[in-house]
Amino acid sequence: MFGIVDAVEHIDGIEVVYRRDGEERRRVFSQDDLITMGINPLDLLQAPEGFAIDPERGVVTEKMLS
Repeated sequence: MFGIVDAVEHIDGIEVVYRRDGEERRRVFSQDDLITMGINPLDLLQAPEGFAIDPERGVVTEKMLS
């Protein structure tokens, strides 16, 4: 899992930005896919640092508070 550092709304969905191996990576998810994962797209846009991505599985999750 990698922490999401930014989220940007696009016409075809929401682009999430994360860092892996020191490199910035991006992936676009449709709003429907995010909702299916239990993610509120508006929350992701407003506070992307509260979310993480598993790029191999193509899944976004909320970070758990410890």
